[in-house]
Amino acid sequence: MSNKMFQEMIKPFDAQIGRAIADNNMIYCHHSCGCITPLMLDIYEMGPKLIFGLFNLYNDQEKVVQEFGEKPVFIGPVDSQLISKADTPIEQIIAETNRFVDVFGPTRSLIFDAGTMDPAWSGPIFEEFYKYRVKCDTPSENDL
Repeated sequence: MSNKMFQEMIKPFDAQIGRAIADNNMIYCHHSCGCITPLMLDIYEMGPKLIFGLFNLYNDQEKVVQEFGEKPVFIGPVDSQLISKADTPIEQIIAETNRFVDVFGPTRSLIFDAGTMDPAWSGPIFEEFYKYRVKCDTPSENDL
């Protein structure tokens, strides 16, 4: 979808929904499974406090973090669309977890989510995240 089409056909209506959500003391979370890097300014202007689905496979996560930093909170899985294959070595999964924390951790606006991958991998992913998050100076009392 082009930016122009998004701005004309989606943004006005999603922004209206976002305002209604905020007006009712709720938190607007924008979700996308596709390429949203070119649309991020428009998405941010719609008012979400949370953005979920900025998958590395389709998006330039580093660019988004540089441009938006701590403004929205990013809810993110490690790139489960790339590493959820049965034959993915645990070392690759851990490397992806670390890459994700390197990109989003310094913003201090990250909700870490192991995604929808094989439940057997969730334990090692969260263990690595808890061990690795010290790079972000995140207090353990923020852990859920």
